[in-house]
Formats: sequence, structure tokens, C-alpha cells
Amino acid sequence: MAAPTGGSDGRCLGPPNLGKLGGRDGRRTARPYAALLLFYSIVFPALRVYLIPRAADVVNLNIKENSIDPNALKPLPQEFYLQPTRQVARELIGGLLVHRVGGKVLVGRLVETEAYLAVGDPGCHAARGKTDRNAPMFGPPGTVYVYLIYGMHLCMNLVTQPEGTAEAVLLRAAEPLAGIGAMRERRGRHALKDLCSGPAKLTEAFGVTLEHNRGDVTDGRLFVAPAPDPPAEVAVTTRIGLGEGCGEDLMLRYLVPDSPWLSRTPKPDAPVRIEER
Repeated sequence: MAAPTGGSDGRCLGPPNLGKLGGRDGRRTARPYAALLLFYSIVFPALRVYLIPRAADVVNLNIKENSIDPNALKPLPQEFYLQPTRQVARELIGGLLVHRVGGKVLVGRLVETEAYLAVGDPGCHAARGKTDRNAPMFGPPGTVYVYLIYGMHLCMNLVTQPEGTAEAVLLRAAEPLAGIGAMRERRGRHALKDLCSGPAKLTEAFGVTLEHNRGDVTDGRLFVAPAPDPPAEVAVTTRIGLGEGCGEDLMLRYLVPDSPWLSRTPKPDAPVRIEER
């Protein structure tokens, strides 16, 4: 949210006093201007998603046209999520997040993930033990863990390791590939970069809700398919959005180097290690 602008005395400046605009007889003529202001500030943003012509449901950006058939995609097996969590987070990069919902097939190429570990990771939700909220993290590998942040946004994680070991991978960002019209409607945004460039954005664009919490990502309408064209290299850096003392210095964030679809590029002073995928 943009900070309010203020005058020299620090007070916030309100909208122009349109009531001072007068006609030839000196009477106020604010109503037409107020109507225009209402339209452009409230009505038009709500309608713009529907006013802008939609592209085809399947929009390929960095891959050859028709190289992916969304209806033919299959989920990664449960065994995939039994690998070390760091490895799962790295190998999910380039994978295709798929959700068949509302008669559409939504597809996005994962470009950014974060690993959360059961031991030595104070940023993990399960660091202080099992609760009603984090209970899905203790479930079988491939369990979907969806939680609410700031009382208004949802984030989606995929549980790793055997049942009882609370580790997971947070899906942070993806490149939209299919079902883009539906993503725009859910996000209320048109720009492709605005659709899935953040964990809450991605969850909203893909229509994931708390009803998906505790679901099985290896068997259902929401899953990750193997990467059709995995990147040769993956950048590893420190996680973001964590407070001091919450494992913010751990190298557990994985991303496609120089990808335009990231939630945020690493800071200039952040450590970055390049690994083979």
C-alpha cells in the first residue's frame, strides 16, 4: 500500500475540493466531477479485467506453442516428496503447478520456492511443536498445507519427508502459462507479472483456498507435474519475509536466476549460490 502523501506540516492531503469548482452563476458543480472520480477510482478497476480482450486460455510465453497439453499433465509421485526437503525445493523449480478448477486448467511454471526444516530452522511453523494450525506439516509427504497470513492472504506449501517429520516447501512464485483469463479474474489484475509473483498472489490466482488444506498434491485436481524443460541452474539464497532470529540467514530459497517472474530479486548484498538443478 502506498504511503499517504502529506504537506509540509506532515498532514495527509485529501482529494481536491471539487465543490469549489463553479459554473457561470457561481454555484457548485462538483457532482459531474465526483461521478467521474468514482468511476475511474472504483468502477473502472473492477471492470477492466472484463473489458480487456482475453487471449486464448493457453498462453505460452517462453516455450514453443502447443508444446504443453494441460490435459495430459500428471502429478509427481509421493516418492518425490520423500527426498530431502532442500532437494525437493530445488527440483520443484521448473515444475508445472496445475489446478483443474471451474472448467479451466490453470498451469504455471514454478520459478521460486523456499524450504522449511524440522531441525535448526526457527522460521518453520512447526519449530515449537505441533498445533492445530501446523498439523498438516506432520502429515504424509505430498500433503497440501495452506495457511492464513495477516488475516487476509493464503500461502500454499507442499509437505515433504515421512509422516511425523514436519518439513515443507513454500511455493513463492510461478510463470503463468495456461488459464490466464481465469487467473486475471481471481487476481483482479491484468499484467502477467502481477498474477503469480508472490506466494499469496500465486495461491489466489490458482483458486487455492483453505478447503485445499490437508489435501493430497499427488492425487487430485491440484498437483505439480514434472518440469518439461527444467532450468540448467538454480540460484540458492536466503529466505525473505522473516523476522530477525527466524532463520532469515539460512540459504533455503531457490529460484530461477534472472527470472522476471520472481516475487523479489535477491538484494545486492544477499549471498547467492548457483547449483545445478
